[in-house]
Amino acid sequence: MIIAATHSGSFHTDDVVSYSILKLVFGEFTFFRSRDQEVLNKADIVFDVGFGEYDHHMPDKEGKPYRDEDKTKPYSSAGLIWRDFGKEAIESVIHNMKIEYSYSLIERIWKIVDDGVILPVDLSDNGAWNSEFSEINLMAIVSSFTPSWMEEDNDTVQMTSFKNASAVVEQFLRNKISKLVASIYAEDKVIECYKKSSDARILELTEWMPWRYIVEEKKLPITYVIYPTPTQWRIETMHQTGNVFSKVKPLPEAWSGLRDEEFQKVTGVQDATFCHPALFTAGAKSHDGIMKLVEEALA
Repeated sequence: MIIAATHSGSFHTDDVVSYSILKLVFGEFTFFRSRDQEVLNKADIVFDVGFGEYDHHMPDKEGKPYRDEDKTKPYSSAGLIWRDFGKEAIESVIHNMKIEYSYSLIERIWKIVDDGVILPVDLSDNGAWNSEFSEINLMAIVSSFTPSWMEEDNDTVQMTSFKNASAVVEQFLRNKISKLVASIYAEDKVIECYKKSSDARILELTEWMPWRYIVEEKKLPITYVIYPTPTQWRIETMHQTGNVFSKVKPLPEAWSGLRDEEFQKVTGVQDATFCHPALFTAGAKSHDGIMKLVEEALA
C-alpha cells in the first residue's frame, strides 16, 4: 500500500488539494503528517515539506519549481502533485462513469482543471493569487476547516480538520471532472443535432444537455432550442453572446405568464402548457405542439 505524508501543524489549501488528488488516484492509503525527516523518509510520496520532489519552499538557487521559464508562476505542492498524478485522478473518475474515453479527453480535462482550479491554488500559496484567475475560491473553503484560536488545537484536531477539508475538496474535484466529461460529450451531440436541423435558427436536442456555451463557442446562428423532458417538450431562447439578459428573439409578449387553457387560447396550440413571464422558455406536451409554438415565435 502506498504511504504518503505531509507536514504536521496548520494545513493549507495546497496540501489538502494534494492529498485529495492522491485519494482519487489510490483510494485508501497510509497517510501521516509530521516534520520529522526520519519519519517522512518512510513515505513513498512526500508533499509540501522536506524540499523533495513535491515541495516548493526551497529558494530559487536551490531549485524552487516554477511553471514557466520566466518564473512568474511558482508551483505549490498542489500543482506538482497534479502535474504527475492529475491524469491518473481523471482516469479514475472517468473509469467509474463506465464510458468510452480517449487519452486526448483526459489531457483536455487536465488542462481545464489545471488552469481553473490548480493554478489559482499554486499562486495563492506563493502570495501571487488574483481572484480573476479562479472560478472557485478553494482557499476560502479549506480555510473554513482550520481551527480558530478559540478551539482546541493539537495534532489530532488538525488531522481531523485536514481530512474533513479534503473530503470536500475530493468531492469537488470528482464533480468537476464528471461535469467536464459530460460537457465535452454534449458538444459532439449538440453539433450532431444541429446538422440535422431543417432550420438554421432551431436546435432540436434529443434530450436536455448543456448547449448554450457550445452554441456561443461554435457561433451557431441559434434563435431557439427545443428538447423533451419526462413530461413535455420545452423551448428556450438563445441570449446575445456575453449578455444573458438580452435574448436574440424573446418569445411573443402576448404569451408572458400564460398557462394551460389561457395559453392554448392565445396560441391555438391545443397542448401548450405554459410560458415563463420573462419570455425565455415555454412548453407543450407534444413535439407537434412545441414546433407550432416555435413557428409562431419565429414569425
